[in-house]
Amino acid sequence: MTWKLIKLNLSALFARSFRGTSKKRKKSSVVLFVILALYITATMLFSIGAMFFFLCTPFFTMGIGWFYFALAGLIVFVICFISNVFMIQSQLFNAQDNELLLSMPIKPSAIIAGRLCSLLVVDYGFLALVLAPVIVVLAMTGNMFAIPPMGIILFLASAMLLPLFVLSLSALVGYAVALISSRMRNKNIITILLSLGLFGLYFRFYMDMMNNLGNLLIRGTEIAQAVRRAIPPAYHFGIAAAQGSIGSFLIFALYSLLPFLLMYLLLSLSFNKIVAGGKSAKKREYQEKALKTSSAFKALVVREVKLFLSMPMYVLNAALGSIFTLILTGMLLLRLSAITEALNLIKQAIPDVNIGLIVAAIITVFASFNYISAPSISLEGKTLWVVKNLPLPPRIILLSKACAHICLSSIPSVFAGIISIFALKITGAVGIAMIFALPMAITLMQSLVGVTVNLAFPRFDWINPLQPVKQGMSVFIALLGEMALMLTLVLLYAFVFIDTIKLDHYLYLCIALFLTVSALLYLYLSKAGSRKFESL
Repeated sequence: MTWKLIKLNLSALFARSFRGTSKKRKKSSVVLFVILALYITATMLFSIGAMFFFLCTPFFTMGIGWFYFALAGLIVFVICFISNVFMIQSQLFNAQDNELLLSMPIKPSAIIAGRLCSLLVVDYGFLALVLAPVIVVLAMTGNMFAIPPMGIILFLASAMLLPLFVLSLSALVGYAVALISSRMRNKNIITILLSLGLFGLYFRFYMDMMNNLGNLLIRGTEIAQAVRRAIPPAYHFGIAAAQGSIGSFLIFALYSLLPFLLMYLLLSLSFNKIVAGGKSAKKREYQEKALKTSSAFKALVVREVKLFLSMPMYVLNAALGSIFTLILTGMLLLRLSAITEALNLIKQAIPDVNIGLIVAAIITVFASFNYISAPSISLEGKTLWVVKNLPLPPRIILLSKACAHICLSSIPSVFAGIISIFALKITGAVGIAMIFALPMAITLMQSLVGVTVNLAFPRFDWINPLQPVKQGMSVFIALLGEMALMLTLVLLYAFVFIDTIKLDHYLYLCIALFLTVSALLYLYLSKAGSRKFESL
């Protein structure tokens, strides 16, 4: 049974993202997905390879070649740890079929094994993305000959054990979060806050790594000794590879296997308690209140908002622009001098421009990263018939999904705009009005684009609701299309219109463009789009 569950989880992991469409559309979806995957992979390989090419020869020259491998292992650890914590809640503790599997004669240990194997496959993918350029750089710089043959063998063997070490720690963190949140009513808040914290730590780690590359070269020996004392597994991982030390390899294997086995045993023994623990939260006493009524449109919008807020990964993926907007707001309150310095640099490139226009453009770019409405139709899944049978015009159902996107995306933008006006002391009616008008215009267009594209590329056969959120064709088209539009508008002004059109006039044209596209999409959804929805 364990092997059957492992096979089932792996098949679900690699299930095709775009099913249930025509063959021609399926081929175009696969091609676009492959192109995107190749682009992301090539970007990661190049950036990681460039960094290690910069460090490889100096480390081996200073006699700390082991730190080269240890640093690679630390980067793998950070990437896999963050990925695991994001996935472990939905894949392990909050999976929709947990109760179904537990009702069958299946041991929790078998369920855990199947879920952990799917996570390990993802970790090995990240491992390959990091270690492949590490090995290529070794060969390119000629430092491969400084490593004994046994070191290469032990490096590969240690690399195969590294995801076990990462998964054991990330699973324990996920276990602690699940144990705490199972006793709380608003458990999604814990997941969102934890995820945002990990996002912040990851970006802080990456920025510090890029900013301190020079220090790694100048103080490489000192930093290597600090890593040796503070992170023994990383040290033994590097020594096993650089010197071919079997003793260090065995110590690292112990660091990897022992926590993994203990974590597996702990999860197997407490899996039933965690899955059923959510039902033991404190109950509220019933209080009689007056019945409130609302319009059908408002009820549908509230329904969409509640669905969005009930899925932390939906929030973190589809509202990333709003998250960046809130981060910008926090920096305005805590690090105003850094923001002012950056804005002054932009103002030097575009003289005689109101600072409010620059702020409006920045908030607009962030707002364009949101694609909340893009998977909204697909998320209806097998319950699509419920909304289709409501005594409402299809236009109302479609527009309610766009309206939910507008409500969720505009609140952070408006909040950031208000803080910006007071923190940066922005004056001038044009600049202040543009801070609110430009982001709202792009939000309106993005909301209608998301619904329209999802109407053309729906996906209702998902196993996990995160699949249409993270893998749907409509998501890729909406997000990449909006990013391409923003990049095109920025480049057009920077290289074509900067000397002929003032920035405020150019932004007026952008608003007119956004509103025109929105009007056309509204007409489509009201007529042809409604007929398309009825035929789904």
